[in-house]
Amino acid sequence: MNELMTTSVKLQPGKIELENKAQLNSMIDELLKKYDNALVSVETEKEAKKQRAELNKVKTALSEFRIEKKKAYLEPLEVFENDIKGLVEKLDKVIEDIGGGLKELDEQQRQERAKRVEELLEEYGKGFDIIQKPSWLNKTAKETHTIDDIKDQVRELEIKAKQRIEAIDTIREVCETNNLTPDGYIQLLESGAGEVLQIIKSINDAAEAKREREAKEKELALIEEQKKQQEEAYNEEVAKLEAEKLEATEPSNEELAEASNNDVREVVGTGEVFTSVLEIKFTTSQFEALNKALIASGVLIRELSTIEDFEEKLNELMGDEG
Repeated sequence: MNELMTTSVKLQPGKIELENKAQLNSMIDELLKKYDNALVSVETEKEAKKQRAELNKVKTALSEFRIEKKKAYLEPLEVFENDIKGLVEKLDKVIEDIGGGLKELDEQQRQERAKRVEELLEEYGKGFDIIQKPSWLNKTAKETHTIDDIKDQVRELEIKAKQRIEAIDTIREVCETNNLTPDGYIQLLESGAGEVLQIIKSINDAAEAKREREAKEKELALIEEQKKQQEEAYNEEVAKLEAEKLEATEPSNEELAEASNNDVREVVGTGEVFTSVLEIKFTTSQFEALNKALIASGVLIRELSTIEDFEEKLNELMGDEG
């Protein structure tokens, strides 16, 4: 190797110059004097083209001379460069082979480090999905640092897992209290669509809406039941009154005998039934109290909610008067 560093070359500093430089300059200057103040016109066009051709001929001769001498001057340099390039090519082949081996070795060592990282994850990861850092696979990476990084992630994931379990338990308790199914709300939490406080608020809002809906349905059912009871009571009372009216209008045998003795009298029942059409304004609570009192006293109420109801009742009253 040291012999290469001391290799020398036979170098002679190159020198190339025009020996008749002054003579050539004088000849060119003398040639150009003929063209001083030359004017190109229609009359001189032919002569101008001839002059240009003569000057181009001189120029071409000088350029060819320069190229010829330059090539001869550079020829030793080209030979020297080719010699060195040939030696470098030999070195490049071996360098490439060694580089390929080193690359394979590096990949093999990297795979071994990756396998060791997997072993550390199995040993210290506690089954969590640990995010691997690229630096763990570096040659300079220390195993103790990798273990510390894994343990740090495990601690964070354990806290998150505990918080998740507590959040799910809270959701289940709130849903159980409000008689709601927790599965959909737990799915929202798992998908990350909402935080636990937001989900609990949604549960409470849904429970409140459910209670209001059930209360309204219960109130409507109660009103329907009361209306049904009123209609039943009304129908029973009407049937009772009709029976009493029929009984009152039929004279007994004694009354018929007395009538045959020309003592004619009107037979009237013992009870009188009055029918009134009233307009009543009331609140819900007042209606409930009035309704209970009327039912308790035996007074019958029938709601006339349409024009047809009023007309029917009017005809009925007019018929009674007739």
